Amino acid sequence: MKASPEERLQNNDVVFEGKVLEVQEKGGKMKTLFEVKRIWKGTSSSQIIIYTSFSSCTFPFSEGGEYLVFSSYRGEEKLETSMCSGTKRLDEAGADKVALSQIAKESVPTKKVDLKGGMLNGLSWWQVVTLSVGLLLIAVLVIFSVRRTRKK
Repeated sequence: MKASPEERLQNNDVVFEGKVLEVQEKGGKMKTLFEVKRIWKGTSSSQIIIYTSFSSCTFPFSEGGEYLVFSSYRGEEKLETSMCSGTKRLDEAGADKVALSQIAKESVPTKKVDLKGGMLNGLSWWQVVTLSVGLLLIAVLVIFSVRRTRKK
């Protein structure tokens, strides 16, 4: 049985309407930056980063798209969502928005934040170590070959 908007509101930590600013895929997970338009629960921020993992419930966000998002905190204090949580495209969410507005106070973001920097795909520690070791080996080989040619 499909959960009602009331049940989805209760079962999720953050419920909002937003526009996708950026989507990144890495290691079987999607990281999506939203500009928050309306809020029903859990935040006052103007931007939010939502994570989804690739599974049968993965929600396919696209840049520029607008969505009604039901999300919950999972490990590491990251917000996650899926189709199974009730997230849907805004043009398909009319009835849900009406129901939410009847059971929860709708608000707009009051805390201006810029999370664009949080979307940067930095190198992981093992990538940095691997690159460093590789560069060190190249430097040693160059020095060794230069010294060897000078001795001749």
